[in-house]
Amino acid sequence: MKKCLELSFIIDGTERKIQRPKQQENQKRYYSGKKKGHTVKNNIIANVVSRKAVYLSGTYEGKKHDKKIVDEENPIFPKGSILFKDTGFQGYEPENTTCYQPAKKPRGKNLSLEDRFFNKMISGVRIIVEHVISGIKRMRIVKDVFRNTKNAIPQNSPFLIILWQFQPACRQFFQFRSNFFAGTGMEFETTTVIAKSLSLFTEYLHINR
Repeated sequence: MKKCLELSFIIDGTERKIQRPKQQENQKRYYSGKKKGHTVKNNIIANVVSRKAVYLSGTYEGKKHDKKIVDEENPIFPKGSILFKDTGFQGYEPENTTCYQPAKKPRGKNLSLEDRFFNKMISGVRIIVEHVISGIKRMRIVKDVFRNTKNAIPQNSPFLIILWQFQPACRQFFQFRSNFFAGTGMEFETTTVIAKSLSLFTEYLHINR
């Protein structure tokens, strides 16, 4: 996050289902009451402007609360950052940041017009991290029930996020290719496209490692 020029961030948690563990102790540990099944979860922090995931937490059992995860890992934000969060992270106030979260409805009362307008503005910003998560979950390995050992899951997640964030660079490259060769009658070999894509991917990994 230190490399981000824009200091507006959004944090959210995401879960993905796994097979039911054989041991009863692990069944309770990995059972998520929210998803009504056995899951593992991660916290993701996305940048508002670049719309890219800039932080991925470790992988934890589905029973563990999102706030407890972020409290334990304690990610460091640049000074002067703005953080948007939901009520699941209530009480999480990292240093050097200004936090915004939706107002809760008072018991037996309705939200004021100002609070409803404020919540709508927060939702308009927080939808960005939902789009980031849904984009990552287009890859079925993080969407469908994972049928391998749970120990392999943390190794997959960071690589899949890098692949997803590499997509815009690929689209820009292929658009450039189409525009450059349009109307020239020249053919662009597939092997050249693959070689250029791999070169861009290697450069991206080098910059963002």
